Amino acid sequence: MSDEQDTSFRSRIMDRISSFARERGYSYRSFLVGVVAFPPAAVLIAWKIPDISRATRIALTAVAVVAPPALLYLGTRVVVGLFG
Repeated sequence: MSDEQDTSFRSRIMDRISSFARERGYSYRSFLVGVVAFPPAAVLIAWKIPDISRATRIALTAVAVVAPPALLYLGTRVVVGLFG
């Protein structure tokens, strides 16, 4: 991937993250929607929720990073358990 293509890709992703956050606002509810639907936006939202401590921001960021793979793993285990 050339440098120009890489920059274009990054800018498209950043635009999607920003538009997701703008549409839903900066709240705990939008954070949870972001964790399920678009985890990079959840990280942005975690750092922009007003009036929370830095420790809470770090904890929310950790949740945004760990939750999607955990949900995928648990869903896979459920399907395997049901259908063998």
